[in-house]
Amino acid sequence: MSTPNIPNLSSSNLASTVIHYLVVFYDYLVNGIAHFLQVTIFTQDPTIATEYASLIAWLIPLTAIYLILSFMTALKKIIGYFLLAGWGFLLIMLILAKVG
Repeated sequence: MSTPNIPNLSSSNLASTVIHYLVVFYDYLVNGIAHFLQVTIFTQDPTIATEYASLIAWLIPLTAIYLILSFMTALKKIIGYFLLAGWGFLLIMLILAKVG
């Protein structure tokens, strides 16, 4: 019985593999967006669809990062309100326990 061939994933090899897959994914994304634009918007002049597809492909992850950061900021604010309310209720309970 032979052992499976497991590739050596050193840190530099892993980084280059991840970068390779990101580049391939980006290329597929640009080609998919360009095809969509050629079929829908740029039916008269499909050659300029790739330029717009590259721009859209850069804007998509930037928008996703912005939305995630916005969500985290809103979540941070909500957690802050819960903490403030919790400490306030704790202080009120301590005062009422001492007085009552």
